[in-house]
Amino acid sequence: MSYSINFAVVDKNDRVFDIDDKCSFYLNITYNISEMFILAFEDKDGIKTLDNLNIAAGKVLIKRALIRLIEKRSEAIKLEPPNGWGNYSNTVKFLTEFLMNCQELIDKGYDDATIFIN
Repeated sequence: MSYSINFAVVDKNDRVFDIDDKCSFYLNITYNISEMFILAFEDKDGIKTLDNLNIAAGKVLIKRALIRLIEKRSEAIKLEPPNGWGNYSNTVKFLTEFLMNCQELIDKGYDDATIFIN
């Protein structure tokens, strides 16, 4: 199982329009690193804290979480899953790509996009 990240625009009638076809990325990471996300986001919901959040607000939280994860590196490494599915380096890379993708969407004019996490 894994977290899948999607971005969409919701219009004034609450209709959801997927914008993945206009963007050059796909984000997915294993659930096995959920404890690292709890540490990074300082929230029991971990990365799910971002679900249904506006991309601009999400970008701020992702940036904070990434910095926190880097600052708490030794603590985060202890949270690596024993089965080897997911690790600290991949989690940092994932959050970096997530942050960059948010900025790419904002730069393309999708600053009203919503983050969906499945």
